[in-house]
Amino acid sequence: MRPLNTRERRVQFFRFLALFLLAIAPFILLTWLFGRVDHVENEFLRSQYETKRADGAVAAKYREQLIKLERSTGGLKDYVVTKSGTMAKLDFNDNGTLTDHIGKVKSDLENFENESRESDSTLISITKALESVATNLQNAYIEAAEEVAKKNEELSEMKKDLDKAKTERDEFETRYNQVK
Repeated sequence: MRPLNTRERRVQFFRFLALFLLAIAPFILLTWLFGRVDHVENEFLRSQYETKRADGAVAAKYREQLIKLERSTGGLKDYVVTKSGTMAKLDFNDNGTLTDHIGKVKSDLENFENESRESDSTLISITKALESVATNLQNAYIEAAEEVAKKNEELSEMKKDLDKAKTERDEFETRYNQVK
């Protein structure tokens, strides 16, 4: 039981298909011609993307070095603040730790200078000033500790001399009392 107009249906279907393809073909052709990215622009965009990625990596490394520098200077400051009472006694026990903190600041400053930009000269000069102050503090601490040690030796010699003088006075008084 086939329909009698099968041939007409087929002709109408292919006619519709041809009109449909002819109606869509200009849009597809225009999209293909004007919607694609040509090779020059594509390469340009790729190079810009790579540059931004590289800048991001440099910025991340810069931030990392800056954070390390900030932590080491903060550690030095905290150490000096917390140990100021102990250091005032000039017992010379904390010199190694102070040297370690100053060395860490120096090393982080060198790393930061390698990664820094021209606009960071003020920050670098401030950090160098902090390092200089810390080094001067350490030198003053060492000199004062050595001076205290010398004065302690002189004081102990004076005490011996005083004890000797007291002993001689006591002997003199005992002889004087015996003669009297």
